[in-house]
Amino acid sequence: AQARAEGRKNLTFQKADATTHRFAPASADLIFSRFGVMFFDDPVAAFSNMRGALTPEGRLCNVVWRPVRENPWVLKSLMVAA
Repeated sequence: AQARAEGRKNLTFQKADATTHRFAPASADLIFSRFGVMFFDDPVAAFSNMRGALTPEGRLCNVVWRPVRENPWVLKSLMVAA
């Protein structure tokens, strides 16, 4: 994704501690976390910090794991492999 976005001025990638990173206030239209939020030591502080970085219409999107029983795609894959 980072390579495909090369040269785009309106897109940045950051790897940072969501709890302590000093985001510029109201600077992001979108914050996307892939398999990160379940590892936050202090989720309330992290989400509060990220919220401060979002514009008023900004969005916070997260991809997280769910238990196998709640994920039919993974469950079927495991059943086929068994």
